[in-house]
Amino acid sequence: MKHERFDIIYSLGLDCACAKYLIKFGLRSCSGPFDWLSGANFSTRMNLILNDFSGFFEKDEIKLLTPSKDKTMNFRTDDYHNIAKGFAYYHDFRSGIPFDEEYLNVKQKYARRIKRFLRNINEKKKVLLVYHAHFETVPNYVCIEYCKKLEQKFNKPIYLVIIENDFSKSSSEIEIQNLTPHLTKYKLLTEEKGKDGIYTNMGCEKNCSLIYSKFILDTNLFEHNIKRICPVAAKFLMKIFPIKKLKWFISDKLFFNE
Repeated sequence: MKHERFDIIYSLGLDCACAKYLIKFGLRSCSGPFDWLSGANFSTRMNLILNDFSGFFEKDEIKLLTPSKDKTMNFRTDDYHNIAKGFAYYHDFRSGIPFDEEYLNVKQKYARRIKRFLRNINEKKKVLLVYHAHFETVPNYVCIEYCKKLEQKFNKPIYLVIIENDFSKSSSEIEIQNLTPHLTKYKLLTEEKGKDGIYTNMGCEKNCSLIYSKFILDTNLFEHNIKRICPVAAKFLMKIFPIKKLKWFISDKLFFNE
């Protein structure tokens, strides 16, 4: 595949897997509003961007979820759900802190991300938005419609990539649909089950990496190498230091609290 260069690349979800792949390949220069959110479909996310995230984080729409069983990365957070938008917050609300107090902290964090996200899309010349759809199937006409609306809103080309799972594909088989000059859908086998028989968050990394390795963030070589090395170093530190508080500090500062 031909490599493509971009000035800024953002994850649109569907969950944190997309942001993790961007980090893995040195494609993520800063946190975006959708990086660590799960749930909410493609249309909901597109409409939020088109409406400057109006009503994105309404207090009365956010409710506490039953604690998840897997707390390996978010063992110091409480899980919340946005009942109106469909978002799940697994990395934002620190446990043991009253909701009213923590809500203000999280709201300020997302306000920073949203402001930076909209500013970067407006100011950067070549912008790529990536939607790792997992099991969601987004009709082509919906993708095309929203791509046109994005370009009308920002008055310039916005590159949009949809990565969609297709169980009919064999390993490494990729169907490329160039829906518009700036909109591409990749259909391939992205999902994979772990030893427990449950589909993993990152899916089939071998296949998914074929897509993410195609992109290049237009930055200097030093910055690119730093972006590739930091996640690896962080994972190594979290393995050699078994102290939970230290693990949380590393992951929080590097990934979740920008």
